Amino acid sequence: MNLEYGSDFHLMASEEFMNGEKESFFDEKRFNFFISGRSSLYSLLKNGIEKHNWEKVFIPSYYCKEVLPELSSLPLEIEEYKFNPFLDSENKELSLEDKSKNVLISIDFFGVNKINSEKYNNLFVIEDLTHNLYSIPFSKADYVFASLRKELPVPCGGITYSPKSLYLSQGKKDETANEVSLKKLTGMYLKKQYIEGLITNKEIYRELLKDGESLLDIFSTDILMPEICNSIVKKINVIKLLKLKENNIKYCLKILKNSNIRKVLFNLGKNKGMGLLLKFEETEHQNYVRDKLIKSKIFPAVLWPEQTLKRDIEVQNTMLFIHTDFRYNKQDLDVILKKLIVYIKEWKSLKY
Repeated sequence: MNLEYGSDFHLMASEEFMNGEKESFFDEKRFNFFISGRSSLYSLLKNGIEKHNWEKVFIPSYYCKEVLPELSSLPLEIEEYKFNPFLDSENKELSLEDKSKNVLISIDFFGVNKINSEKYNNLFVIEDLTHNLYSIPFSKADYVFASLRKELPVPCGGITYSPKSLYLSQGKKDETANEVSLKKLTGMYLKKQYIEGLITNKEIYRELLKDGESLLDIFSTDILMPEICNSIVKKINVIKLLKLKENNIKYCLKILKNSNIRKVLFNLGKNKGMGLLLKFEETEHQNYVRDKLIKSKIFPAVLWPEQTLKRDIEVQNTMLFIHTDFRYNKQDLDVILKKLIVYIKEWKSLKY
């Protein structure tokens, strides 16, 4: 076995993760499927321009910056509003024009924080639930979109949905999009082989996954999900996987609550979300822990790079995200937590 934790999903196609003949979480009658979350958002904004005469879109300052270039081709004014889930509460006052020709993108940040968008009467609300798929059935927004590969073991994919049953555009086919799913799926399969000790060269699957991600940038408009991904998404037991992840987070927080690193746990007491959110006081502490974890084959993420506002850059440079999803059992989680506690304490002892 080549045990490592985090980063891209490996292929998980065993029966315990599949629905069998049960109804899919993503019912075809309610959802439209696109190649990525970015394509899903593009589709919703294009649809809003055509159906509702949208002129301006409000996007939070703390956001994945890779999303913005794709949107610049649309005839919409893009305005960022200051919101950071590590710094602001959901009741923060935002000076947004409450007009029907405006649309607000509200993000559920990892299941632990989001703005209160229900106070607006006129502008439309699109909720980004990429980092909290579990809350899709409970959304009260006009529209919802999400990338699927952040929480589910799929090569690519995104969805659009309207809790208010508003019209959703269908998107368009592109046969070359299958190349993305094939590269990603092959990479996921080879990563599984690597983890199980059947191959030793991890660069093979890493290059395939990297190439697949690069290809996704080409399909930035409203391109439909490739059929390969479509068939996988509809068979996955989404509720079971999300519940397993929630239980893992709960287990981790229970252990860490009694440790002396609880001060860096941003989502202490919050069982939902994607994993553990750590917020350090200093960049040096973040860097030390991150480097140590990587050397131990635990791969944390920084969400998200390339921020532009000073306050968002400071958060980018002091937070880490640790994967604790359904890939891991309690023994795996114990390995991750033990090393995490050691490295956080170790840095403090070295400094002081």
